[in-house]
Amino acid sequence: MAMGSSMPELSIALIGLFQGASGHADAGAVGVGNIVGSAVFNILVITGVSAIVRPARVTIAVIMRDCLIYTVSTGLLIFFFTDGTITLIESLLFLALYASYIVILFQWGKFYPEMAD
Repeated sequence: MAMGSSMPELSIALIGLFQGASGHADAGAVGVGNIVGSAVFNILVITGVSAIVRPARVTIAVIMRDCLIYTVSTGLLIFFFTDGTITLIESLLFLALYASYIVILFQWGKFYPEMAD
């Protein structure tokens, strides 16, 4: 679900990046608007439609897990962007954090068997 709902944002970000490089658009403004719009849309619409299709059991453990990852990633983004750039090493750290989150999601049933399907 997350990858499917993020594909439009990725497409717009890439278009903005290449147009910004050739002087046609402000890639930074496109990127910030894209992130904010995507977050609001995903939280309100994608989650709501998914719950209509298949009701979800949401527990405090799931909320705490996702809030922790969201807070850490947002904090890292703010910290890394204080110098105005994101380096390759910082980008790789974000990818490693994302990969860790995916592993946690796949292993979640081992930690909380009552929540596994």
